[in-house]
Amino acid sequence: MSTREDYPAGAPCWVDTLQPHPRAALRFYGPLFGWTFDEATSMPTGLTGEYFAARTAGRLVAGIGLAPPSSPAVWSTYMRVEDIEQTLARAEDARGGRLAGPFQAGSAQTGGWRCSQMPLASHSASGRPGGAWAPSW
Repeated sequence: MSTREDYPAGAPCWVDTLQPHPRAALRFYGPLFGWTFDEATSMPTGLTGEYFAARTAGRLVAGIGLAPPSSPAVWSTYMRVEDIEQTLARAEDARGGRLAGPFQAGSAQTGGWRCSQMPLASHSASGRPGGAWAPSW
């Protein structure tokens, strides 16, 4: 199997889940998917709690973080974009809305990204968020 180093614009590039009890989620998803986890980092600006990057065979594959109070567990899928501001403007022109961001994400280990959460058309009826990620370099 080949290994992907980057994702073209428009391709899914990251998933994460916000959970009421992230450490319990680590104990569940780790064995289920064969994931290992990096040490906890802080959630992005404006959010509290810890965030854990998940790995398979040493490669980053997903993240698990703390859900806001009174929020259910939710999974989000992020699409690779070239320009986050332009993508957000197009989403808003198409009657989408911004749930959060953009904010900086990632670390020295993972590389820098700017990301934002927004409801995607395919998820708007359920209210489940998706998002967009753009490299910050």
